[in-house]
Amino acid sequence: MRTENDLRRALIELEPATTSTAGMLDRVRAGAARRRQRRRAMIAIAAVTVVAAAIPVGAHQLRHSPGSTATATAQPGVTRTPSARPSPTRTPPSGVTLRFGFESRPTPGYLVVPSSIEPDVQRASIYLANVGIGRRSFGDLTVYTGPDFDASLALRGEPVTVNGRRGYYASLPDPDTGNGTRKPALAWEYAPSKWAVVQGDWTPAAARGAELALARAVSFDGTRTFAVPYRAVGLPANLHPFSGLFGVGGGDLISVVELTDLPLDQTTAASKRGASTTAVHLDVRKAGYIYQANATVGGRPAYVSREWVQVYLASGYALTVSTSQARAADYPAAVLRRIAEAVQPLPDPTVLTQWVDALTALPR
Repeated sequence: MRTENDLRRALIELEPATTSTAGMLDRVRAGAARRRQRRRAMIAIAAVTVVAAAIPVGAHQLRHSPGSTATATAQPGVTRTPSARPSPTRTPPSGVTLRFGFESRPTPGYLVVPSSIEPDVQRASIYLANVGIGRRSFGDLTVYTGPDFDASLALRGEPVTVNGRRGYYASLPDPDTGNGTRKPALAWEYAPSKWAVVQGDWTPAAARGAELALARAVSFDGTRTFAVPYRAVGLPANLHPFSGLFGVGGGDLISVVELTDLPLDQTTAASKRGASTTAVHLDVRKAGYIYQANATVGGRPAYVSREWVQVYLASGYALTVSTSQARAADYPAAVLRRIAEAVQPLPDPTVLTQWVDALTALPR
């Protein structure tokens, strides 16, 4: 099991190798229903592509999986990039920039782990330090990167100041349950019309002190690397990132990147309608089932199917390149195989300190 010290060492070792960037996110899809729709779509695609593997869930999903012991862990590498104002910088029109636009300083009693990036929102999971990695997360830090957060409920709460910015203690719906369940939360406007929320399983009496400490530890004047266990050279020029997920399922690392072939505004609009937005998935995780290899991809044994290609790596891991049934005509097996050939996995994906900054690994 990876410990907090292991993860912090990974951060320190990779920090000199990270590169600065001006790119982040500037658009928001409003509403928890759309987020749940996207998660269900990702799970459905993965179920087709990796029959016996664990479903691809981000850390913000794992907390609400009954009986699950899967958790997220820290992404390697931190780059502090000053910005003109305390808010995430803008993303190029070609796609989402896979870099976290916030940092969280250590908070006694807690471990905050950045875990997912989407066009509208970035998330980190909050863990109890005395429970640590390998257990369910306790709460979430959600950073909305555009102006579409509905603050109406928060504004009815009790005012509080977070690093000089207005905030509110309130009971807010838990976006991961979708059933109207409310939990204690602290929402604050970290930049004009941009909000962040700390929410978790605290009792109302314990929530305020913990949430305020965690919120005060968050800064928006730097960026944190989103890393992946491969380099991609020669991907089709029409593909660009739409989202990224990072976590640990059952103690094993999980990396999922969604690639889209639509402009970002069209992709976001389609996602708002609940439509599938993914052209190709790049998924690295422990292989739940090893198929009899029927091909060789990049010098490694692989299994090629109509809608997915699975390449077998070291330590029992696999790279899966997949599409959906709806896009199979656009991305047939031959195209998926060429994409898999373009992805160069690390010799051993379990060595977290060797993971590559996604801005370098997925050049655009």
